[in-house]
Amino acid sequence: MLTNPILERRLLYVKAGYEPLPCIGKRPVPASWPTIPIDLDSPATWSAVYPNATNTGIRTRRAPAVDIDIYDAVMAERIEDVLLGHVADSVLFVGRLG
Repeated sequence: MLTNPILERRLLYVKAGYEPLPCIGKRPVPASWPTIPIDLDSPATWSAVYPNATNTGIRTRRAPAVDIDIYDAVMAERIEDVLLGHVADSVLFVGRLG
């Protein structure tokens, strides 16, 4: 089977336990994206079915995330502190300001 970089990346996500979704921009394109089954065979069909969906999102059921879109750095830090007070110490935290 011929592959392309988008398909290869999506397959890596599935193998790592994530649930990738074909997206246009940030919008998933399958109408039933919250519930469609995603396995190693799924990404191979997306290139044909959704040729314009060249971006890849991750369904967050198993990879929850919080996006704090606040330009005020002090307020963002305060919100981050509150958030971290509610999650387990073993949770991976990746922060970015900008």
